[in-house]
Amino acid sequence: MCPSSAKGHLFESRENPPECYLVAHSDGGARGNPGPAGYGVVIKDESGRKVAALSEYLGHQTNNFAEYQGLIAALEYAIRSCWCGRSREFIR
Repeated sequence: MCPSSAKGHLFESRENPPECYLVAHSDGGARGNPGPAGYGVVIKDESGRKVAALSEYLGHQTNNFAEYQGLIAALEYAIRSCWCGRSREFIR
């Protein structure tokens, strides 16, 4: 089933939304696949305020590797920052 045909919307308001949460926007890429690779991540809080910007050059890697490293970096940031216990909400 396509997300657009599913009932409701992915980002629709929850009945009992968490008081605080983080949103990560990440991307990774490799020129030539494989080739020179890296990722970038911007992490925002529930009000949309940027709380972190992460990036890393990964050397000679594939596009998939770079994409997943961006996701892993975002999750590690959430765990390390102990965002007032909010990392549990981020991971759910």
